[in-house]
Amino acid sequence: MGNELQLHLHLSSEKPGKSSKADQYLITNNEAYYNVVVSVIAESGDFLYFQGWDNGQYETFTPDRYQYWAELPNGLL
Repeated sequence: MGNELQLHLHLSSEKPGKSSKADQYLITNNEAYYNVVVSVIAESGDFLYFQGWDNGQYETFTPDRYQYWAELPNGLL
Protein backbone atom coordinates (compact mmCIF):
# COMPACT_ATOMS: atom_id res chain seq x y z
CA MET A 1 0.00 0.00 0.00
CA GLY A 2 1.41 3.40 -0.99
CA ASN A 3 1.57 6.66 0.89
CA GLU A 4 -1.25 9.11 0.52
CA LEU A 5 -1.01 12.87 -0.01
CA GLN A 6 -4.11 14.97 0.47
CA LEU A 7 -4.11 18.44 -1.05
CA HIS A 8 -6.55 21.22 -0.29
CA LEU A 9 -7.21 23.00 -3.60
CA HIS A 10 -7.95 26.72 -3.58
CA LEU A 11 -9.42 28.74 -6.43
CA SER A 12 -7.06 31.16 -8.14
CA SER A 13 -9.12 34.04 -6.71
CA GLU A 14 -7.92 33.02 -3.20
CA LYS A 15 -4.42 33.99 -2.09
CA PRO A 16 -2.14 32.12 0.28
CA GLY A 17 -2.36 33.71 3.72
CA LYS A 18 0.45 35.39 5.61
CA SER A 19 0.54 32.38 7.92
CA SER A 20 1.42 29.95 5.10
CA LYS A 21 4.63 28.07 5.87
CA ALA A 22 4.79 26.18 2.55
CA ASP A 23 8.01 26.37 0.54
CA GLN A 24 6.38 25.09 -2.65
CA TYR A 25 2.94 25.04 -4.19
CA LEU A 26 1.20 23.07 -6.91
CA ILE A 27 -0.84 25.04 -9.45
CA THR A 28 -3.13 23.54 -12.10
CA ASN A 29 -4.85 25.01 -15.12
CA ASN A 30 -7.70 24.27 -17.55
CA GLU A 31 -5.39 22.42 -19.94
CA ALA A 32 -4.85 19.64 -17.37
CA TYR A 33 -1.24 20.32 -16.56
CA TYR A 34 0.46 21.46 -13.40
CA ASN A 35 3.52 23.33 -12.18
CA VAL A 36 5.44 23.23 -8.91
CA VAL A 37 6.08 26.85 -7.97
CA VAL A 38 7.13 29.18 -5.15
CA SER A 39 5.25 32.21 -3.89
CA VAL A 40 6.54 35.77 -4.20
CA ILE A 41 5.72 37.85 -1.15
CA ALA A 42 5.80 41.64 -0.70
CA GLU A 43 7.77 43.21 2.17
CA SER A 44 4.41 43.67 3.92
CA GLY A 45 3.95 39.87 3.87
CA ASP A 46 1.18 39.96 1.27
CA PHE A 47 1.15 37.38 -1.52
CA LEU A 48 1.97 38.81 -4.97
CA TYR A 49 2.15 35.85 -7.40
CA PHE A 50 3.72 32.46 -8.04
CA GLN A 51 6.92 31.78 -10.00
CA GLY A 52 8.37 28.58 -11.39
CA TRP A 53 9.61 26.65 -14.39
CA ASP A 54 7.33 26.05 -17.37
CA ASN A 55 8.64 24.45 -20.57
CA GLY A 56 12.24 25.36 -19.77
CA GLN A 57 11.58 29.00 -18.87
CA TYR A 58 11.20 30.61 -15.46
CA GLU A 59 7.72 32.16 -15.50
CA THR A 60 5.47 34.38 -13.40
CA PHE A 61 2.03 32.91 -12.74
CA THR A 62 -0.70 35.42 -11.99
CA PRO A 63 -4.24 34.16 -11.20
CA ASP A 64 -5.27 34.34 -14.87
CA ARG A 65 -2.65 31.64 -15.64
CA TYR A 66 -3.86 28.96 -13.20
CA GLN A 67 -7.17 27.59 -11.99
CA TYR A 68 -6.27 26.06 -8.62
CA TRP A 69 -3.37 26.07 -6.16
CA ALA A 70 -2.42 23.92 -3.18
CA GLU A 71 0.33 24.01 -0.57
CA LEU A 72 2.82 21.17 -0.84
CA PRO A 73 4.19 19.74 2.40
CA ASN A 74 7.71 20.93 3.19
CA GLY A 75 10.37 18.43 2.20
CA LEU A 76 8.13 16.65 -0.32
CA LEU A 77 10.27 17.42 -3.38
